[in-house]
Amino acid sequence: MTVKSYDDLFGSTHHDPQHPRLRRWQQLKASGYLFDLRIHRKWDGLTFSPARLFVTLRQRDGDPGILEEVLWEDELNQGLVELGVQASDPANEVVRYAIAFKSALDPVSSRHNQDYLRSVLVELLRGGVFTGHPDLQAMLAMVHPAQAYRGSDYQQALEHRTG
Repeated sequence: MTVKSYDDLFGSTHHDPQHPRLRRWQQLKASGYLFDLRIHRKWDGLTFSPARLFVTLRQRDGDPGILEEVLWEDELNQGLVELGVQASDPANEVVRYAIAFKSALDPVSSRHNQDYLRSVLVELLRGGVFTGHPDLQAMLAMVHPAQAYRGSDYQQALEHRTG
């Protein structure tokens, strides 16, 4: 697969959910329930504690609803995306995107070190997928990672996200 758009990185597969909670949420959404999603990820010393999803299910506006708290799982997040459930505010949506993006890059990050991956990623973002997004390009202009060495690791790191 070649990365040509945002959807190529985080595209939906639209399949029947395997996770029991997702099956339940899908049924509730189909019966008209309203969803509110908040994401919490606490800074804990030198790193973040595991992220938590707080999903409030309401039959109608004004209903106090049922709060379900679960640890972040990529499958749950992807299922909520496929159900059209947005985070409660833009800041939560940014956290959601960051966690999903980091998770998507974990396999290549463990194979190549994070600094190397960061260099390849900045080059990829500057030169391809997001060239039509001036705000991102302005931010990337302020990022100055070391240039990635163009050996076989470079091609492997690039192909892992695009191939």
